[in-house]
Amino acid sequence: GAATYYVMDNTVETGGKRYRFGYTGGSSDKGSFTIYNETDSLLPLLISGANSTFAGNVAINDLTNSDYDADADNLVLGATSGNTGITIRSGSSAGNYGSIYFADGTTATANKAGYIRYEQNTSKMTIGINAVQKVAINLDGNVGIGTNDPDYTLHLLKSSGDTEMYINGQNGQSSLRMGLDARNWQIKTAAAPYLWSLNYVGTDVPLSNIITANVGGKVSIGTDTTTTNYSNTLQVHATGTGSSLLLTDQNTGTGNGDGFEMIMHANNAYIIQRENAPLSIRTNSTEA
Repeated sequence: GAATYYVMDNTVETGGKRYRFGYTGGSSDKGSFTIYNETDSLLPLLISGANSTFAGNVAINDLTNSDYDADADNLVLGATSGNTGITIRSGSSAGNYGSIYFADGTTATANKAGYIRYEQNTSKMTIGINAVQKVAINLDGNVGIGTNDPDYTLHLLKSSGDTEMYINGQNGQSSLRMGLDARNWQIKTAAAPYLWSLNYVGTDVPLSNIITANVGGKVSIGTDTTTTNYSNTLQVHATGTGSSLLLTDQNTGTGNGDGFEMIMHANNAYIIQRENAPLSIRTNSTEA
């Protein structure tokens, strides 16, 4: 059909503009509605079929774009009080999802260089980097990094090489806790003197150092001492009056009466062969 325009002209005022809006004409599938700034030769709005194009920033609900961060003021919507939200509706069949794409071009990869996607049929949220899925959150709340089907609360998978998780406390301490309610096991690393430790942290007993190791390969069990006792490669310490080291294997039992044991009790030391077999002390494969 023929083009139909309406003109609003305020050029008689200083700084005024002349706008033209209306139907551009053409067949039903080619005609479009436009708002055109004739003064500055700009096309702020073009609606053609199911598509709409805005030139410039857009603010919805009496907001002003320039009031907000320039890195993200192209579209501003919401309210100055109460709740604000955006709803993305999609189908519920397999393969239907709602997405937010971050593009830096128009190629198959560039037009979704980064994305956030939610699939209704599987109730799964995914995050993509460089057009490739990297993170998945499933219906159970499991988070997968490098896997689309996380089986655990946090599931890490790398297609090649080592899978690593790095916790860095900078100049302080880094720790990983695993437990139930008030009873926790803690793996901790500390700054100088650079110790690694496995601890029990619970409200039922004070902090308990189970295993401690330093960068020199010294290991202690039952203490976090870092002074003279670390001249020993392995130290076993008990908070009571006695400590022991029990060695067993597949041919012995695993109880207190089995294997070979070294005991320190008060000021007394014992070496005990608890099996019905000889006790030998050897040097260079020769029995002493």
